[in-house]
Amino acid sequence: MASVGASPVQLATMKQLLKLYIDLCLFQAKPQDLPYSQGLVLVTGTLAVFTYTLTDTLNERFGMTLLVSLVQVLLFGFIIWLVLRLRKRSERWMQTIAALYGTGSLLQLIGWPISSWFERVKESPEAASTPLLLVVVLGFWFLAIMTSVLRHAMEVSLGFGLMVSIACQAITVIALVWLFGLGHPAP
Repeated sequence: MASVGASPVQLATMKQLLKLYIDLCLFQAKPQDLPYSQGLVLVTGTLAVFTYTLTDTLNERFGMTLLVSLVQVLLFGFIIWLVLRLRKRSERWMQTIAALYGTGSLLQLIGWPISSWFERVKESPEAASTPLLLVVVLGFWFLAIMTSVLRHAMEVSLGFGLMVSIACQAITVIALVWLFGLGHPAP
């Protein structure tokens, strides 16, 4: 009789990976602690697309939201690959991008109810200030995680890692605005 669901070994592995991602979010792990795995990049990249789509409040059409999320994840992955290649560390891309996609997905899941809360109260400045502040805190938390991950992947100082993180985020946002005109109502 065939069993349905994950085996105990698979469950243990998933728990270990989840713990690693939580440790990355808490600055207690490094990207090199993750397995070097195309499958993990695919799973975390897919999760990133899913969670970005789930929390996107700029687009009201699902198809456009999904497309923007997919392009965002692919573009971000390319930018990280390019940065690592320029630093002669391209062999670290798989673990680095899996770390960033996975931690980004976790923070997006944490931010999902906060984004929903903000959407419900955004017309009232008093009511909107708390969820907006929490969204900003999550954004800075991801920037800190990204800085830590890139610092370890590139073997650079914290300051340089921060500059690269900000540049990667800025390039991604500028490209998405250029490609999709985000922030403007769709016709």
